[in-house]
Amino acid sequence: MQDLMEVKTGDLPRFMDDILETFESHIRTCVLCTAKGFICEICVDTKRPESKGSGGSDTPPPPPPPPASCDAAAAGGARSKSVTAAASAAVIFPFDEIVSTCADCKGVFHRQCFKPNAEDECPRCERRKKHRERKQSVVQEGVEVATEAILDEESG
Repeated sequence: MQDLMEVKTGDLPRFMDDILETFESHIRTCVLCTAKGFICEICVDTKRPESKGSGGSDTPPPPPPPPASCDAAAAGGARSKSVTAAASAAVIFPFDEIVSTCADCKGVFHRQCFKPNAEDECPRCERRKKHRERKQSVVQEGVEVATEAILDEESG
């Protein structure tokens, strides 16, 4: 009941916005969390101003201190625990408003770069398909070489 009253007064949406802003700020500044983001494989553009946040602001929020869980998990202790502005500008996340996600491989790309309904496959799907084909051809070649070796032994 309290939540419904807070919705009516506008307190709950403000509270939720603050929480979302805190989480997004952490995700964009924590080394471990940022490492789980994506880089657009189509443009590989590290200077896209709109990729800094879903709010459309050109300036990233000031980095908060990482929570203890991230500090403890970061290996090397002496390494920096926050991501540089240049590196974080290239990283995009599925929750960004400026991205499209491939329905097949769940790859994340700038909306300007990737049109999900286009006839071309996404670059990640193409790369994975080529990798599977190469792997399959290596297996097939290995079977053929092994078969030839066995036949050579039998005939020789």
